[in-house]
Amino acid sequence: TVDLSKLNAVDVEGKSWLIRGFHGLYTTPQRFLMAEDEVFKQINFRSYVRTKIWERSLKKKFATRKDYEKYVNGEFKKIIDVVNKESMTGKLSKQNAQLYKEARQFANEATFTEDLLNGTSGKFAQRLVNQNPILRQVIPFVRTPMNIMKQFMKTTPVAHLLKDQAWAK
Repeated sequence: TVDLSKLNAVDVEGKSWLIRGFHGLYTTPQRFLMAEDEVFKQINFRSYVRTKIWERSLKKKFATRKDYEKYVNGEFKKIIDVVNKESMTGKLSKQNAQLYKEARQFANEATFTEDLLNGTSGKFAQRLVNQNPILRQVIPFVRTPMNIMKQFMKTTPVAHLLKDQAWAK
């Protein structure tokens, strides 16, 4: 993915309207990409949380479908409210920290944005591109394509033959 921290770190304050306008126009596509990623991460994060609630609800008996829906929706709202408040302060309870970690991991895997593992060719390529920004013109994205390839290798029939290769992990 594009490392916007450097691009957004460009200080255009006090520059001419032309420079500010160009910078704003130039960074717009990256902002849309980040927003799109975040939407899909939120969808997957929330679906993971709802799945965990559903798994818990299997152990309970409900008199009616309405009772079941009330339980699932109430638990979901409680958990999302707590996780939102706690994640803002950075102080998650042990149970919520585990759920938050698992849900974020699920969301990252579903959107192919999980971090690349050290010692893999993907991490090497990412480091190389980050250290040499001119390479962004040729290789604008590293992490997502490498994660897509990793997922492909996990699901291909010959994956078991290649599982020991560092790039397939």
